[in-house]
Amino acid sequence: MKTINTPLLIGLQIATVSAAVMTAYPSNAAILSFTGQVKPLITSPTPKIMQDNLLQAFNEKQNFLLTQDIQTSNPNDWSKLLPGIPQGTRISSHYIYLNPLKKPIQFVNAAATFIFDAPILGVIGTHNQLLATNNLLGLSGVNYPGNTKFGARQLDNKNPNGSKDTATFLNNILNINFTARDGIDPIRVITTYLEPTPASTSTPSVSGMVLGDYGSYLDSETVSVPEPLMAMGSTVAVALGMLLKRKRAN
Repeated sequence: MKTINTPLLIGLQIATVSAAVMTAYPSNAAILSFTGQVKPLITSPTPKIMQDNLLQAFNEKQNFLLTQDIQTSNPNDWSKLLPGIPQGTRISSHYIYLNPLKKPIQFVNAAATFIFDAPILGVIGTHNQLLATNNLLGLSGVNYPGNTKFGARQLDNKNPNGSKDTATFLNNILNINFTARDGIDPIRVITTYLEPTPASTSTPSVSGMVLGDYGSYLDSETVSVPEPLMAMGSTVAVALGMLLKRKRAN
């Protein structure tokens, strides 16, 4: 097959290799993804728990070794507690809440599905247990809701409109459905901590990595990316592209 050497083709090859280099070791994300009535993940929580008619979420302490036993809530009956998680367990914590806009005051319902990077050990949705774990698992500088004129912040078996706040989980998937009006519906999700494992570091090949109609042009020649390129990034990749261009021109 005829090999066509064009600057655009080489540029596409190098750009693709560069993208592969940058994603070789993905960051360890605690909340991997979510769908439903939820705002984008809060990466830098502010001191104030913000109001919104959508669910909001952020990661709390990660890779944390419990210094005490903690009890978790029974999602089937929020008034009851489960034995919980023993001291010495390495966990990660995540906070999800619904804090509706107060003008006008109205019932707001929001549901979503969250996928975490590790199995869920339990959830905390009762007022006393949330308060008891704020300092232990929460982020410093965040003013977590407590006793105020609006009363306790917790999930309810029966809201004033007759609905129930629900949370179900299996492995690393959490489904929640909250209804709130003039208060906050919060839940703390405890997951086990898994050591991050790097993605495959096998040496990529330029051939076959080009998108679109250009892919067939390189079937006759395969150029392996040397290992130093994996560490040096896209700048070296561009330089390699220029060298390849000169070599083929000669």
